Amino acid sequence: MSDDKIKAIQEHIWNKYVEGAHDEFDENEALRELESFHRAHGAAAAPDTYYLGILYFEMAFERETEDERNLFLARAATILGLVGGGGLGQALYNDVQLADSGKVSTLIAAVSLLVIGSDWLSQPSARLEVQT
Repeated sequence: MSDDKIKAIQEHIWNKYVEGAHDEFDENEALRELESFHRAHGAAAAPDTYYLGILYFEMAFERETEDERNLFLARAATILGLVGGGGLGQALYNDVQLADSGKVSTLIAAVSLLVIGSDWLSQPSARLEVQT
């Protein structure tokens, strides 16, 4: 995939989900392209991996079944928790490469606590949105 195509996908995600602009864009194709790119290059090769997490999160609510929605949300949480976790993802990646199981376990526990804690903290606001 070309750098121009990656940039176009990232611009679309930013414009739609951050700026609120709407354009014609095949998000399913964008998702396939990003998945393919990150599978081939890994998260460390692309510092903007969080765009894939954002796309998974936003597309989860368009899924038809609860199982599909939960799968997309789990993927989003994993990507955003590891890549966007304040540098924890890079530390985890480095320690996995060095086979430092003690540090890896500690970082996985930290990421898990961050994800669970943020989910727990967001529950009240999620309930408010559903009621309105």
